[in-house]
Amino acid sequence: MFVGAGVSMSAGLPGWHEVVASLARHLNLPDDSLSTDALLRVPQYYRNRLGAHALQNKLEGLIPAVSPSEAHRLSAKLPCDLFYTTNFDELLERSLEERRAEKFPVIVSEEEAQFHSDRSGLQVRKIHGSITRPGTLVITREDFATVRKERPVLVDTLRSHLRSNSFLFIGYSLNDPDFAAIYDEVFLAMGEFHQKHFIALPEASDLEREDLRGQGLEPINILDWDPKRESLSAGLEGFLTDLVAQTDDLAHISRFFGPLGRRHSVPIVMSSQAHPAEKYIYVAECDLVVAAETERILDQLGCTGSRIADHRAMQETEQLLSGDLIIICSPFGNEFAAMLFEKAAEESDHQFASVAFVEKGAGRAIVGPNGAEFFAGDPVMADGATRKTEHALIARYPNPWSPGKSIFMFAGLYAVGTHAVGEFMRSADNFREFPDAEASIEAVLTIEFTEHDPYDYKYEVAGLSVIET
Repeated sequence: MFVGAGVSMSAGLPGWHEVVASLARHLNLPDDSLSTDALLRVPQYYRNRLGAHALQNKLEGLIPAVSPSEAHRLSAKLPCDLFYTTNFDELLERSLEERRAEKFPVIVSEEEAQFHSDRSGLQVRKIHGSITRPGTLVITREDFATVRKERPVLVDTLRSHLRSNSFLFIGYSLNDPDFAAIYDEVFLAMGEFHQKHFIALPEASDLEREDLRGQGLEPINILDWDPKRESLSAGLEGFLTDLVAQTDDLAHISRFFGPLGRRHSVPIVMSSQAHPAEKYIYVAECDLVVAAETERILDQLGCTGSRIADHRAMQETEQLLSGDLIIICSPFGNEFAAMLFEKAAEESDHQFASVAFVEKGAGRAIVGPNGAEFFAGDPVMADGATRKTEHALIARYPNPWSPGKSIFMFAGLYAVGTHAVGEFMRSADNFREFPDAEASIEAVLTIEFTEHDPYDYKYEVAGLSVIET
């Protein structure tokens, strides 16, 4: 990502025009002197007249103490580990520190650029300096003219990164002097890019779009993300929100586990013992696989999970049903799950699932609305060569006994299905398959497997079917 002044302006900081206007007033220059060229000339005049130290102090006084904007926070959520910025403030770094657990270098000087010449892990590169680092700011006409000579490694690394990565530019306008400097110094000198880049802008003319595309920059009209088509900050937030929703692992997970609040402890009800009819695979191990993945996900969401055996849960039913709840294993192997389905069937006002788990011939099935059936034969009958099919339910329901709370269920028809749910949960990208839904989500995971020995099943996920409810 390449982050410009517009992102910091959404946090309440002044834009470059406002900064230069303040410098001009201090120099008693008329307001009509602020042409595009003056955006670089006026800071130069200020430094010439009053000195570099006075210019640094003036800039510090013009940058108030503010918190990162929503655009900063959304940017930090994106699956990106290389950030460039022309901003002097430290709001981008702060938003990344709040979001990411890892430490990362903030590269400002030429010496730091030399030390971090190899890209490794999360980095923030501030090519025009930092307000807290006197002497690093690129702000005057002279600074812009000499930056290539004074910071060759920083600029050459930028050029290399532009060749080898796709960048998204946000917070820039076409008359922004920061963007113009990058455009002139780097883009035009490179000629044809090896990568395609994107720039989020307000509406641009056809000529401007043609010019950008000629340099490998695809313009994105951020006003398309503002219903009123008038607020750049609202448009940028809307665009970044959609981008995060499509790319961030935690965003995918939150679509399913979203109702759970942070700093929340959630009971995880598991089977107490191996089901006697499923002796061919260690059932408790399957439940533990799902429980471990569930706890890992809860930790990402800022929650914790507490495992409870189903025989104990039967004694604490009223308490458990008063909050959020996670159930592992189907009614065939989990006493508490079986009780819950029976309780809901008896209390007509408390139906929560549209599916049923039924014994059917030589196997079992998950039966959905309108008779949709997902059948799996008994894995004991697998002959070691024929591929078999198993199914598991992954569901989220509003808790009918406690409004505002949710019941989550991860349940295979047999143990191999429950185990496969745990494998499925290891990749956050799998949660991309779930629909946006504020209420119920029911999906059947289809698993194909072959028996190699009674305790080791080799399987693969064949698909996920969302049940319309």
